[in-house]
Amino acid sequence: DHPVFDRVILRDTSPKQLNNAVYHYSHMSFTHVIDKMNTFSSFRAEESKSRSVLYLKTRLFFEFPVNFFKYYLFRRHITGGWKGFYFSLCHAFMRTTRIAKMLENTK
Repeated sequence: DHPVFDRVILRDTSPKQLNNAVYHYSHMSFTHVIDKMNTFSSFRAEESKSRSVLYLKTRLFFEFPVNFFKYYLFRRHITGGWKGFYFSLCHAFMRTTRIAKMLENTK
């Protein structure tokens, strides 16, 4: 029922230990990454508490570079080569887009 997050609800059973590893691929393609982040940024913009326009405009200016370096260096996407660089760009863009959508919602 959640617009962004998937969940599993167990009925008439209890959780059990798996015998083998489960590999979770949260991104199927780069198109999927962009679509997923666009959906998530819209959801976060709708669900976030309202902020002043001045605060959002100031944050919009810094959001992309701060988040790019956060993901690329501190979350170690730098170790992922060109894909890590691209994912850092996507995350930073998604965060910046969320702020822009919040600004759009103030009108």
